[in-house]
Amino acid sequence: MNDASKATDLLEIYKLHAELAEQAAASREGLNKLYTGMVSTIIAASVLIQRVAPGAEVMWMLPVLGMVVSLCWLISLHSMTGRLSAKHSVLLELEEKLPFSFFEREEQQFNKGGFVRRKWSGAVMPVLFLAMCAVWLAALSGMQVSHGDSDSRLENAASGLDRGGCAGSHIGVSQSNYDN
Repeated sequence: MNDASKATDLLEIYKLHAELAEQAAASREGLNKLYTGMVSTIIAASVLIQRVAPGAEVMWMLPVLGMVVSLCWLISLHSMTGRLSAKHSVLLELEEKLPFSFFEREEQQFNKGGFVRRKWSGAVMPVLFLAMCAVWLAALSGMQVSHGDSDSRLENAASGLDRGGCAGSHIGVSQSNYDN
């Protein structure tokens, strides 16, 4: 195999690998769209449940589900970012054998501009949604505790009536009024 043939083969391999890297980047965008859709569905479900059945017991499940989706999103992004980094490293190795290093030059320009690395910028949305779901769950837990206190007072009042007590005596109602 002569040098011209090797250079042509190397360039074809480089083109193929660059195309695969672009496809991987596109699949990362698809992944983000999938998880964004899941998050939107969780938010829409919470609004619907709150309108149809305010205070429904199922409400606490939505922030937990949101947290699970956020964690899965972060894990998927981490995996995808690792794959993209590996592809980029291989491209840089291939570029060393070519007359011009496209990606290396792009990397230099990118670093000179002080832009945010994609690796970290992609994690902003899942982390924000994870935090939002944690606050949401804490708020629901706080509401449950406060409702739990009033529920226990109602139960105590009801049990007092069952035992023949005067649970409503503070408003002028006594058990004897019901005996007639």
